[in-house]
Amino acid sequence: MRPIRIAVGCALLMVSLAACAGTGGKKAELGPAQQARAQELYGTLVTAQKNARWDDASAAAGEILNQYPSFARTDDVLLRAGQITDARKQYAEAATYYQTLADAYPLSPSRPDALRAAAADFAKLDDPQREAAAWLELLKSPLDAAAREEATRRLRTLSDEKLSEGDRDALYKAYPDSPLARSALYQEARKAYANGDYDQAYDKVGRYLDSLPRGENDPDARRLLEMATERRQAPPPAPASRVHPDRVGLLLPQTGSLALYGRLFEQGAKLAVDEFNATGSRRVSLAVADSRGGAIDAVAAVRRLTAEEGAVAIVGDIVTLPAIAGAIEANAWHAPIVSPVVGSDDLVAIGPWVFQTRVPSTVEATAVAEAAVRKLNLERFAVIAPSRGDRREAADFFAGEIKRLGRQVVAVEYYEDGATDFKAQLGRVREAAPDALFAVGGVEELMQMLPQAKFHDVQVQLLGLSSWNSDKLMRLSRAELEGAVFPAESHYGSSKDQHAALVKKLATPNTSDISPVSLAGYYGTRAVLEALGQGAASREDVRKYLDSHLRGDAATRATRAAGLPLLRVRGGKAEAFE
Repeated sequence: MRPIRIAVGCALLMVSLAACAGTGGKKAELGPAQQARAQELYGTLVTAQKNARWDDASAAAGEILNQYPSFARTDDVLLRAGQITDARKQYAEAATYYQTLADAYPLSPSRPDALRAAAADFAKLDDPQREAAAWLELLKSPLDAAAREEATRRLRTLSDEKLSEGDRDALYKAYPDSPLARSALYQEARKAYANGDYDQAYDKVGRYLDSLPRGENDPDARRLLEMATERRQAPPPAPASRVHPDRVGLLLPQTGSLALYGRLFEQGAKLAVDEFNATGSRRVSLAVADSRGGAIDAVAAVRRLTAEEGAVAIVGDIVTLPAIAGAIEANAWHAPIVSPVVGSDDLVAIGPWVFQTRVPSTVEATAVAEAAVRKLNLERFAVIAPSRGDRREAADFFAGEIKRLGRQVVAVEYYEDGATDFKAQLGRVREAAPDALFAVGGVEELMQMLPQAKFHDVQVQLLGLSSWNSDKLMRLSRAELEGAVFPAESHYGSSKDQHAALVKKLATPNTSDISPVSLAGYYGTRAVLEALGQGAASREDVRKYLDSHLRGDAATRATRAAGLPLLRVRGGKAEAFE
C-alpha cells in the first residue's frame, strides 16, 4: 500500500493507542478530575462540531486523544476527529483517524461509519487499494441489505476500473470470502475465455458460481459457463459397448453440507428402482456419484457416470448450480439427464438431452394467477418473496401474469433469505389494501410469516406455490392457512393416489411428513425407468422417450397450467380446489 503522510498529533495518537494495546488492552483508568476534564472537553467537541467551529473542535479532540486516551468515548472522538478533518479537506489525516478507530475498537458501533468514511477519503485521494480494503473490512461488519449492496457495487467498480492485477491478487488473498475475490475469479474466467483457454474459463467460472452466497444468481456467469462448455473440445460420447442399458446414474451430494438431502434423494430413487425390479422383467441398478453440492464436482461426477459407469441416463442434482453444470456436461456427452428438483424453463433450454420432472415454478405461478383471476375474481394483488434467486424470479413472474390478466399489483415486497421478522413488509402490504397476497418462501419462513400476517391484520386471500403443500406447515399453522390456495406437490406423472402411496412408504416413522427431496428422487428416477420399461436400450432411446413425455417450453405453459391440480385449505385440511 502507498504510504500516507499524517499529522504529528495523529502519529502520537497511534503510538499512544499501540502502547495501550501492548499492555494487554488494559488502559489506565482516569481519576475523577481527569474524567471530569475529559467529559468537559467532549462536550466542547460536540458543540463546536455542531456549530462548525473547526479550530475549537479540533483542539478539544486532540487534547482528549493525547491526554486522555482511556476516555470511554474515545472511539466516538476518533470518528468526530475524522469528520472535522474531512470538513477541512485534509483527507489523508481524516482517513487515518477512521482507520485508527477501526483497528483499535473492532466492536465499536461507530466502526462501520468510520470504514465507510475512510473508503470515501481514499477515493478522493485516488488510492483504490486502500479504498477497497476499507470496503472489504466494512463487509465483515453487520450491515443491512442496502449498505451491503453499496459496498459490493463499489468493490465491483474498483475491480473493473481501478485496481491493478497485483492489487486484486493481494486483496482477494487477504479476503478470500469477499465479493472482490469472487469478482477477481470471474474476471479471470472472462480473460481466459477471451484468450481461448476454454478449459480454464470453465473451471474458474464454475468456482465463481460455487462461491456465490446462497440464493444469489448471476445469469451472465451462467451464460459464460455454457459458452465455455460449447467452445471446449467436446468429449466424444462413450462407445456403445460402454453404455450399460440397465444402469441409471444418480448425481447428488454424498458429502459436504448437503449430504443429508443427498441421502433423502437417494432414498426416493431406490424406492423407484425397487418397485421397478419387483414388477418388471429387467433388473436395474443405480450408480451414485458425489457432486458435493458444487458445479465443478458435478461436472467430474457426470463424466464418471457417463464414461466410467456407462449409465444409460442420469438423475440429479438437488440444487441449482450443480444441476446446471451437470446438465451442461451431460448434454455435451449426449447422455440424457433428468432434473427432478430444479424446475426452470432455462434448465431444459440447455440442450435436447436435458429434462425435468418437477413442474416449473412458472407453470405453478400461471395456474395460481389464472385461478385467482378467473375463479376467485380477485382484483388487487400483493407479492412478498425473497430478494434474490429463483424464488424471487417466480414471484416476479406471478406479478407479470397478474398484469397480463388485466389486474393490479399494488405491492411487491422482498425479504432476505432466512428472515424471521416480516413486520415492515406486511405493514406496507396492509396499507396497499390488496385482495390477495401471493407469498413465496420455504416452510420455515412461511411458519414465521403467516402468523405475523394474521397478527398485523393482513386479512386477504392467501396464494402460494407447491411449497405450501406441507404436512408440517399445515399442522403448525392450520389457522393461518385457512382458505389458502396453492398447487399440489407436482411432478409430471404424479397423482393424488400415487402421492398417498408414497407418503406411506417414504414418511418418517410416526409422522405423515415426507421429504420433497425424496419425492423428487422417486419421480425423476421413475421417468427413466418408464423409458426402460418401454424397451429403451440406449441413451438415444431414453432421450426419445423423455422427449415425447417431458419436453416442453414456455409455449406449453398455459396448457400445462390448466391441468395442474390446485388445493384449498378448508377446516384445516387441503382439499381439491374447484
